[in-house]
Amino acid sequence: KNGFEATVTLGEGANNVTETESEKAITYTYDGLVFEGPVVSVTEYEATMVAPPAPIEPAITNVNVAVGVDLTLKFYATLSADLADAKLSIVMNAGAANEKTALLEGTLYDEAKGIYVYAFTGITPQCMGDIVSAQLMLDDVAIGSPLTNYSVKKYLSGVLDLYSNNEIRATLVSDMLVYGAAAQNFLGYKTDALVTDGFESVEGYAPSTAEILDEVPMTLTANISDSVRIKNAGLEFSNVNRLKFEILTDDLSKTTVTLNGEAVTLTAVAGKENTYSVFTDKLYARQFDDVFTLVLTYEGETQTLTYSVNNYAYRVQSSGTQTEAAKALASATYYYGVSAEKFVG
Repeated sequence: KNGFEATVTLGEGANNVTETESEKAITYTYDGLVFEGPVVSVTEYEATMVAPPAPIEPAITNVNVAVGVDLTLKFYATLSADLADAKLSIVMNAGAANEKTALLEGTLYDEAKGIYVYAFTGITPQCMGDIVSAQLMLDDVAIGSPLTNYSVKKYLSGVLDLYSNNEIRATLVSDMLVYGAAAQNFLGYKTDALVTDGFESVEGYAPSTAEILDEVPMTLTANISDSVRIKNAGLEFSNVNRLKFEILTDDLSKTTVTLNGEAVTLTAVAGKENTYSVFTDKLYARQFDDVFTLVLTYEGETQTLTYSVNNYAYRVQSSGTQTEAAKALASATYYYGVSAEKFVG
């Protein structure tokens, strides 16, 4: 087999030989080489020689960005069985005041190839350009080479390089970058190094610019009273997006609230008398057109609000009081959601 033939003689005093017998063949393993073939006799055996598989070297082999309810960097590493407990040490913004570290557990991804995946979750949009380094660790000892100078921006740049002619994919990447830059401007974070800098002349870079329309207009029924009403609705910006509603009530014991038909818990808002908050679950970008129905009930009377991220973006764009940075962030967030929905299909 493979051009190699060998004769193995098992005599008295043979060393380092393991014998495995089956109905059709006997396999002998000698010093890491495997001999296998049809049985000729117990003491004289013609066999093919198969070299042992190449050892798996510990290494970070790939990185990608997963877009779910947040931004996640996924690191893929090859590890031999004896290194399966290795962790991945992450440092973001090393040495800076906002340095972030994490020690991640791996999850087996491909047993045959010894591939493990490590997920660095919760990256905020304004941090797309922040530099990340990664190092495999076992019992506080570094194994393999580190990965340095990586970021969400670097990954997106690579995707745009590969798929500049794929309109749906290129638009999604472009809108993600604009979303990150808008978050930087809104929060005043590293505005001298926006993640969109330098992309204007890159092939395939084409952020969405269409007018945001009120696709399914918001509806709000009459207040129950001046002291019992749905007070506010908006979008929370953090490492995740979710809709936030504020309820005003003068008696919590008489008040119930449902969201899409499910009862929800009211949480007191600090510094606001008789005001309580309700949140949707964390939203995927592709859910930004989903309409949520909030129903406030007080002593048998009800008030109902239907609302979506689309409604939020449209209202901010139409507002005469919002800042330009707030308008840019609202539109960038929604454009990113529309692109994600088209990409998912």
